Amino acid sequence: MSNYILITNDDGVDSPGIFSISQALIERGYRIVILAPEVNNSASGMSITLGQELALKERQDIADSLGESARVFSLGGSPCDCIIVGLSGALDDVVPDAKPMLCVSGVNLGPNVSVDVLHSGTVGAAREAALYGLPSIATSSTEFTTQGLDQAVHAAVQVIELVLNIIPDVADNLLRPQLGGIRDVQTLGNSARLRAALCRGDVFLNLNTPLEWNGEIRPSKVGMKWYRNALHRGSDGSTYLIDGVEIINQPEENCDVGTILNGSSSLTLCPTWPEGHPLNLGAGILSHAMEVAESGSPKWLC
Repeated sequence: MSNYILITNDDGVDSPGIFSISQALIERGYRIVILAPEVNNSASGMSITLGQELALKERQDIADSLGESARVFSLGGSPCDCIIVGLSGALDDVVPDAKPMLCVSGVNLGPNVSVDVLHSGTVGAAREAALYGLPSIATSSTEFTTQGLDQAVHAAVQVIELVLNIIPDVADNLLRPQLGGIRDVQTLGNSARLRAALCRGDVFLNLNTPLEWNGEIRPSKVGMKWYRNALHRGSDGSTYLIDGVEIINQPEENCDVGTILNGSSSLTLCPTWPEGHPLNLGAGILSHAMEVAESGSPKWLC
């Protein structure tokens, strides 16, 4: 059978976002496997669970709602736990006839722009998959309700299909069999280098779509927004609550915060590895991800 798209999130396996993107991909003929947290794990970043057994459960009820080409599993852990457990062998146990060719994390309810990328379990799962050598995309709606979900799914499918035109049917760097042996080839053209980096998992994509989406998907850098007044003290003086923050957006040209405020989807190419790591692609070549095709989409993806 054909290989599949692995879908995860941080909102949990019962989230409408993960159901909607899965349904849209199935309608287009793609085979999907969901492996997502059993419960909501929002803002879990790249947390992992150590020294504790994690229960994997098949959710046939969700699969039946999606159709016969879907397999759906929950894990009693974080989004990154889902990726680590799944790619390290659990998916081979439950789906032995195929391999993942792409990871899609989302659709998240709520934006993951600016500093959100450091806290987000949605983005964390996409980065974890990339660390394992699997091409990956994080995708979010800017709305915390389902109000903007249709637009976010539509934009996500466009990006997913652009990526599927680039990546191989078999993720040949999955689990990084050569460790760090496969690296950037600087003699290639800029677009070819970016595509190759996506294929081997050294970069991944982060997509955010606003409620009043104008239909454009614009390449964007990570921008600036600020959280203020997040701390609330309990009445007895011994408890604290982080909630109800004030958000200050600071739009800058070609940055994700400004892009979504202007009505476009922001598409950010994120480095998987920290600066200075031997597999980090470097700011010089990453800057070419900002080049725009006539369609307005990132040139390197077209």
